[in-house]
Amino acid sequence: SPSGTHYLVATNRSDSGHQIEDISVNGFSRRLTENPQGSTADAIAPRWAADGSRFAFAWDRSAGLMLMLSSASGGNTISVADLGPSDAAFQSWSPDGQWIAAITGSAGKQQLIKVKPMAGGRLVPIPKAVPDAGSYDGPVWSPAGDWIMYPSAEGMSLVSPDGATAHKVSSHRFSAYAFS
Repeated sequence: SPSGTHYLVATNRSDSGHQIEDISVNGFSRRLTENPQGSTADAIAPRWAADGSRFAFAWDRSAGLMLMLSSASGGNTISVADLGPSDAAFQSWSPDGQWIAAITGSAGKQQLIKVKPMAGGRLVPIPKAVPDAGSYDGPVWSPAGDWIMYPSAEGMSLVSPDGATAHKVSSHRFSAYAFS
């Protein structure tokens, strides 16, 4: 978490599929998500908002990924957006908490989008961004909020959140990446 006192994990400690747990540095653990009754969906890829009050994650369902939002205090989750069939489950919060960036679609038809973190959020495609087909990794928002880095067909690329500016960072494909 932004406070540094606890972290989120996706775990499959129960027979009901992967769930999100909040684990404190002193070992206390509590489950924050529950599978919808009768669902075989797995809760995956949790990411804290910058203020630590909420987190986003994906339900991995047979119909594809559903971007979800939950309060750090637990309780009901809300559906933000249906990402459909997607190879990339990871998302990234903008530093101000106003947007979540994600990659939607399957190999050959992926696109980088942003969505407001609210129920029924509308997927906003980011022009000039061409995510790599088949990449599991997702976008990373810069700490200043002026760039989104993502795996592209050319290697690693940057795009401004409005899609007006884009360029290649490296021709290498990295398994992990972040801003300093």
